[in-house]
Amino acid sequence: MEGKMIYLLLLLIIMLFLLAFFTSKEDILAPSVIVCLMWMFSTICAIYNVDNWGVNLHSNTIEVIVIGLLSFIVGGWIGSNMPTITYCKKTKRKVSKERAKLSVISVWKPVLIFLIIINCLTVALQLKWVLSQVGSISTWSETMTAYRSGSSSWNTDSVSKPSMLSNMEILLQITAYMMTYIGINNIFAEKKIKRNLLCFIPGILFAVDKIFNAGRGDILLYIGAIMLTVYICMQTKYEWRKQISRKYIKYMLIAVVLVTVLFSVSRSWVGRTNESGMLEYVTTYAGGSIQLFDLYMQDPETPSNIFGKETFHTLINYLGKKLNHPEWQYIAHLEFRYSNGVNLGNVYGAFRYYLYDFGLTGVIVLSCLAAVFYSYMYRHIQTMKLTSADGFSWKVLVYMYFAPSLFMFSIADYTYALLFNFVALIKWFVLAWFIKRLLVNRNFPVKI
Repeated sequence: MEGKMIYLLLLLIIMLFLLAFFTSKEDILAPSVIVCLMWMFSTICAIYNVDNWGVNLHSNTIEVIVIGLLSFIVGGWIGSNMPTITYCKKTKRKVSKERAKLSVISVWKPVLIFLIIINCLTVALQLKWVLSQVGSISTWSETMTAYRSGSSSWNTDSVSKPSMLSNMEILLQITAYMMTYIGINNIFAEKKIKRNLLCFIPGILFAVDKIFNAGRGDILLYIGAIMLTVYICMQTKYEWRKQISRKYIKYMLIAVVLVTVLFSVSRSWVGRTNESGMLEYVTTYAGGSIQLFDLYMQDPETPSNIFGKETFHTLINYLGKKLNHPEWQYIAHLEFRYSNGVNLGNVYGAFRYYLYDFGLTGVIVLSCLAAVFYSYMYRHIQTMKLTSADGFSWKVLVYMYFAPSLFMFSIADYTYALLFNFVALIKWFVLAWFIKRLLVNRNFPVKI
């Protein structure tokens, strides 16, 4: 019976997905629906590798996953039904009884071009930094492999990147997210694609920079942000009355296939030496968390005396540096495990973090709170009645920053790492406010 338990897990997740879908008013990209979809996808990927990995799920694993997802659905329902708080100051904003309308966001072109030049310089400096760390190596793949081995994310004693370059990369990320939102908004508002192509250059540069950093996680989050922004702008245009058509589903499936292919092809670009086939590679990355979580449930790690070590690792590391507390300065990556002789990596899903730190109660409470957080933000966007004179919505940008973590929920927890990274949050949104003031809150004649 245990050998078939993974099929029982899939059936239960499908049932939970349907529950989330209908309690979210059949909204395919509601937070709880996304989370169930990603766990369903991971489970299907694990089923593909049942024989190769020797998958043999246990009942306690299924119990935690089902409880976690059910808690998220309940939290999603709570967040969606909480009353939204609106306010109005004596600014250029106006209150309307109707839903917010989609309008063109005018951008001052000289500032955008200047930012793109800074973004190009950022990418060039990152490439120079990589080469300075590894020297001259014959192939790009070998260069990135060498750079990965000395990456600061794996070694607390490695050389830190220059602060100027790190801040320039933050600026690049902000510009990419903000201009992507503006570009997508304007395309839906005025149906002119060519006129807004310049808005997507920072996003391309951001992806290149992340490849030069030997990582693709941030690129996946950025793609998730694009998907959410397209959906939000489309629904805002039609006052959230647009039904998901077969055409939209077809485009979503095509996008998923393209992202999957690119993810597999790009492994050598970031120094990954794995030479397995595309399906095996992708399903291991997406589905390994199911088997790894089961292995963890049967052989858990030794509890830590650090409160919230895995869930709140960004905050703890920050405090460790500021308070000169060596025990609080540690690598956040989880342990690698093997199954049936196959190295499955070290991704366990978000529930592993909550369970390790706070037990089953932590899974219930933290899953529910994360769902309330995302669903309340999403509900606020759906019910917007405050229309900015310049057409820009901070609510959408904030959601772009946080909500892509939902697409990674079956792989890792990003929510609390982002929320409790206070310094990074302040820096990100202060810079975003400053850039927005330069780009949008001006009335100059030269615009795009």
